[in-house]
Amino acid sequence: MEDALDVLENVEPNEYVRRPMKDRMNPLSQYDDTEFYIRFRLKKDGLQYIFSLVENQLKECRGRGRFPSVPPIMQLAVTLRYYATGGFQSTTGDLFGLHQSTVSRLIKITSEIIASLAQDTIKTPSSEESLKSNIFFLEYSSLPGVTGIVDGTHIWIQSPGGKTAELYRNRKGWFSLNVQVVCNEKHKFLNVVARWPGSVHDSRIWKNSKICRDLEEGRLQGVLLGDSAYPLSKQLLVPFDYPCSTAQHGRFNRALCRCRVFIEQTIGIWKRRFPVLSYKVRKSPENAAVVIVATAVLHNLCTDLNQPVPGDDPINEAELNLNNLYDDEPFTPDEDFVFTGKEIRDALVERF
Repeated sequence: MEDALDVLENVEPNEYVRRPMKDRMNPLSQYDDTEFYIRFRLKKDGLQYIFSLVENQLKECRGRGRFPSVPPIMQLAVTLRYYATGGFQSTTGDLFGLHQSTVSRLIKITSEIIASLAQDTIKTPSSEESLKSNIFFLEYSSLPGVTGIVDGTHIWIQSPGGKTAELYRNRKGWFSLNVQVVCNEKHKFLNVVARWPGSVHDSRIWKNSKICRDLEEGRLQGVLLGDSAYPLSKQLLVPFDYPCSTAQHGRFNRALCRCRVFIEQTIGIWKRRFPVLSYKVRKSPENAAVVIVATAVLHNLCTDLNQPVPGDDPINEAELNLNNLYDDEPFTPDEDFVFTGKEIRDALVERF
């Protein structure tokens, strides 16, 4: 320490001081598989597979001189460490011997590369996959034709500042992105929309989403299930108002509730796997959206690879709360709004 102070005292005011080179830790050799998983939320084989998908793009970035001293595999490891902790970038940089500004740029570029895989990893199901989902949900809850479940979740972000900052303040008083997600029975994302401010209602995001148009125009078959925040339609079934007027309505709501537990589990797994989503994403809304999509891509890949889930607790169906069908801010239709799915829902109720 004294030697370092002596060097600083002897430096002329305008003299350039070269930043000291730091030792770079290689986590693949530093930790065993269990320790590696605890720190990166992926086992080593999972990281190697994901690296194989993005290796060429990471090498291209390095070839352009963006991160000449950081090997591509380390670029991915740094980004995963950030996702796994949700902490400050300087803390991640200390672990790898990198400056905070380097970590920031590295996370941004690597997240964009991972998010670019969304077209191949987060996609609406094929006819065969839809049929499997239909059969599963029919046997599970007696609801026919169900392809998936939709819900919204708020991801906490830092205040973006400026004149539009208050658009991102949600009804609970903190800044967020309201992210719409659709999942299937395998806890995989079928659709992710991560571009709307926290003040926007779930129903507006739904009506402006591509998956809504695909269902309405027949490009995607089946129906989705949602909570009271969404409008009832031929493509989207929601619960009857609470308290239910008949026993049949109550049984229908309980069946819908049993299915909706899959979206709650999926969101819970996603956020447990990548705690950055549960803590504040200290980035601009645009960059935060990229991180959200990138972690959704990784979630689907982890599901395909059977990667373990941190703190994975089985669901006790006896403890399911019927109130999870009712959003804090339910959908309120306009005066001339027509529920186009009323006849379908009324017909389904006869099954109960």
